Amino acid sequence: MSYKLNKAGIADVVARYSQTQAYFPGNDNVPILKSIKPQEAVELLNNATSNGPVAAPATDLLNLMREHAWCITAGVHAGGLGGAAGGADPHTHISLSVNGAGYHLRVTLKNKMWVLWDITGPGAGMAGHIRLSDGKNAAAARNAVPVTTGIDDMQRDFALNNRDALRAFAHYQREGGTRAQAVAWLREQKK
Repeated sequence: MSYKLNKAGIADVVARYSQTQAYFPGNDNVPILKSIKPQEAVELLNNATSNGPVAAPATDLLNLMREHAWCITAGVHAGGLGGAAGGADPHTHISLSVNGAGYHLRVTLKNKMWVLWDITGPGAGMAGHIRLSDGKNAAAARNAVPVTTGIDDMQRDFALNNRDALRAFAHYQREGGTRAQAVAWLREQKK
C-alpha cells in the first residue's frame, strides 16, 4: 500500500542518513547536473508515493530507508562508473545506497523540477528488493523492449558514440537550447 509520510516521518528517514559510501562528485565525462540533499531525496520519493506508476517502489524504498542507514552516492547525473546498483545507467538518475544495496532514482526535469519516473535496485530474491514500477510490470508482462532515452536519441540522430551522446545530452539538459546546439558544443569541445 502506498502512503505519504508526514513531516515527522520525513524527519525519521532523513535522520537515518549516514555517508557510509563515497560520494561521486562528477567528472568531465559524467557531470553532476544537480547536487541533492538528503531532505530533497526523501521528499522526491515521498511525492512519488502518490504517483501511480512509481508509487509501489517508492513506498518500498522509503520503508527500507526508514529502517536502515542510507546515503546519496551521486547527485543527478547520467551514465557513471557503475557500482552497487549495477553498470553505468544511461538514464538521468540519483544514486543511493540503502543498507549496502544500490538504487537509482531515475528522474526527468519537468517545469524546472526533478520528477521521479522509475527506480532500479536489487532483483527479486535479493536483499533490498523493491517492487517494480507499473511500466516495468507492463513491459515484463508483454515482453516489451525497454523505452529509449534522450541519450539513445542523441546517439541515433547525430551518429554519436555512447560517451559523446551522454556528454551532449548532459549539456543539453544543463544549458537548454536545442539538441543540435548541444552537439555543436560537443564538437567544439573536441577541437
